[in-house]
Amino acid sequence: MFLFGPLHVLALYAWKRIAGIIEFDEGVYEEIQRRAASVPPAQRQAAIDAMVKDRVAIGQEVFLRKKAEEEARRKRNLPIYLLYWLAAIGFAYFMVR
Repeated sequence: MFLFGPLHVLALYAWKRIAGIIEFDEGVYEEIQRRAASVPPAQRQAAIDAMVKDRVAIGQEVFLRKKAEEEARRKRNLPIYLLYWLAAIGFAYFMVR
């Protein structure tokens, strides 16, 4: 019984790590493809090769951009979130009363 609890936590941790690595690599790949599209076709492969060598810096830029997008999304959804909880608290108040 006690064996399954820690294994479950370990499996969830491993899954989140793997998902984070995959998301990072997908973001880097998409950014490299986006940047390569702006380069003339004759020089595209050389540009891709140079960007692959600098994938850590590109990954950091992608991470910061995604973080900023998520923060903007949270700010945009904050009034809806607050309205939802205000309605839930009002509903609970009138049900108890």
